[in-house]
Amino acid sequence: MDGPGAQFRTRVQNEFGGLPIIAEDLGEISPEVYQLRNQFNLPGMKIMVFAFDSGEANEFLPHHYRENCVVYTGTHDNDTTVGWFARISEGDCTFTQRYLKAS
Repeated sequence: MDGPGAQFRTRVQNEFGGLPIIAEDLGEISPEVYQLRNQFNLPGMKIMVFAFDSGEANEFLPHHYRENCVVYTGTHDNDTTVGWFARISEGDCTFTQRYLKAS
């Protein structure tokens, strides 16, 4: 279902000024949502625990981050970082440690 879009965001901005709003741009996002996010220069979200399961091309790896984003280790939908690390595959564990230069 389409949301209220630019008209709503403009009204919020006019009523409340420059509130620090972050766009949740996770999951299946349409080009229109990205356009709206960019139109209002809203930072998007990046989730670290999504980064280490598909190699160097994964968009959640830090070297792919665009300048205007906020990085979280996880969200309320994820396990804790310790819990996540304890259950990932050996290959993902090795990749994560190599990428983060940790041992």
